[in-house]
Amino acid sequence: MRRVSFRVSLPCAVAACLWACLLASPASADTALNSGTTTVSTGTNFGSNLYVATTGTATLHVIAGGYATNTIGYLGFNAGSVGTAHVSGGTWANSGSLERHVGQQWQSHRRP
Repeated sequence: MRRVSFRVSLPCAVAACLWACLLASPASADTALNSGTTTVSTGTNFGSNLYVATTGTATLHVIAGGYATNTIGYLGFNAGSVGTAHVSGGTWANSGSLERHVGQQWQSHRRP
């Protein structure tokens, strides 16, 4: 059996490991709430996209003292899904837009 060897410098090996880790890690995850009610009473970051009901029926309830954040919020998504949001005394902050989907159609609501 023939043995093959090669050398890799330490800086190259470290750079390769860091590059692989960056490619394997998403920048921010999505969150899907597909059943029941999720109540936010403290600071909660839902990641890039917050889907309130991609399937089924779900409700997001942000109460006094609660602060929910995400980039884009979706109420309902696929046909037959029902997404509802109630904000009473708290804050739901979308840095992007809030979209209401009805089947394959949607409406975008951007805050000024």
